[in-house]
Amino acid sequence: MKKTAIILSSLLGFSALAPTVFVAPVSASVTSEKSSIVQVEANEIFDALDDLQPYISIESNGLYKLDEKAKNVVSEEIFNKYKVAFDKINKDIDKGVLSTKTGDLTTGPRYELEKNKDNVITPNVFGNAYAWGYAITFNHAETVTQVKALRSSGVAGGLIAAITAAIPGLQPATVAAALGTAGVNGIAQLFENNDKGRGVTLNLHAGYFNFTSN
Repeated sequence: MKKTAIILSSLLGFSALAPTVFVAPVSASVTSEKSSIVQVEANEIFDALDDLQPYISIESNGLYKLDEKAKNVVSEEIFNKYKVAFDKINKDIDKGVLSTKTGDLTTGPRYELEKNKDNVITPNVFGNAYAWGYAITFNHAETVTQVKALRSSGVAGGLIAAITAAIPGLQPATVAAALGTAGVNGIAQLFENNDKGRGVTLNLHAGYFNFTSN
């Protein structure tokens, strides 16, 4: 089933901005209004997460490793998108913006310092810092898949990587900061509680998130 990430941004006076690289295929429309919407097909990335979880590990140096054997269970294209996402995450871990010291992915000791620097921590795929965030819609079957992936792994790092892979312009630290307040069990429970048989929408804002029922 197709899933679409709805990227909403408040342009605050910018008349027209072109989106950067998105997941293919892309159905995108950007208007010159103060609010713009870009739709990104991201279903295969999220659907692959449960299959990829056994191949995701945290090494002794605190960095993530995505085992090459994962190419046996997902396409090379999907593998490469996750690889890029984990590379971005690992760079932030090296900088102290993110951390895996708890056994899961959280913001690191330098997050608060770095987020105040221009173009370092931003939730905006367009390259400015004015977007309220992103809304990612899951149908019922996809919601069940995400709950299974979260509970079987016991960590939220995979979901953060999936969101980063689906929306390349989104900084992983932004996602970690938003989701980190709930913990993996809390996120899974919120997926379930808001699924009334039609799936849920995960709304990512700067520093927090919420779910709505479809």
